Amino acid sequence: MTKKRPDFSGKVLHAMNRRVDRQTLFCTDEDYALFRSLMSEAVYKFNLRILEWVLMPNHWHMLIFPETKNQVSEFMHWLCGIHAKKWRAEKDNEGNGALYQDRFKAFLVKPGLHVDRLRNYLAMNPVKANLVDNPFDWIWGSAKRVHRDCLISTIPISKGPPPSPSDLKELLSTPLNLTETQIDRLEKSFLKGLPYGDDVWTEQMIEEYHLEHTLRKAGRPKSTAG
Repeated sequence: MTKKRPDFSGKVLHAMNRRVDRQTLFCTDEDYALFRSLMSEAVYKFNLRILEWVLMPNHWHMLIFPETKNQVSEFMHWLCGIHAKKWRAEKDNEGNGALYQDRFKAFLVKPGLHVDRLRNYLAMNPVKANLVDNPFDWIWGSAKRVHRDCLISTIPISKGPPPSPSDLKELLSTPLNLTETQIDRLEKSFLKGLPYGDDVWTEQMIEEYHLEHTLRKAGRPKSTAG
């Protein structure tokens, strides 16, 4: 039986999912556009607040800020389900197993510094994957909004909980200089769902939401770029 997710309403979450076996999920501009269109529809349908998002060739990331208990699950169930169905139909690939590797993953993130680091990570992901030289040139993500006069997509972006970054354009485009310890904490969040924040806050979240399983030892994850 699938384990029910805790009530993360009022908390920032880093959500992500990838295609099964790390195969390519978005092969063409039409593939990216389909997901972006469905994501836009889902945002308005379920009124989920989006802080940042980026689509990569075999996966996607979102920073989200739910207001109600079931909002994230309902949003993701609809989005991933409809996307898989339409993707299969357009690729003439129906009945060939799951499209996504698993249920979407969602990790708690502490507002402020740690949300800012993830904003930067999402924006810089296409640059690290050598897809573009500048994060603002990647049209399949939210970073472009701070470099253009108007949004290309219809996905509204929320400011999220305070504190807000003082210079969003600089934040999204300047590579972070993280220590090995900071990099390890970020990767553990991706791999095991460990809440992403300072030690005291992380311990509080683990106790409050019964996330002790995120403390289990695990190997070093593969890069999520590309």
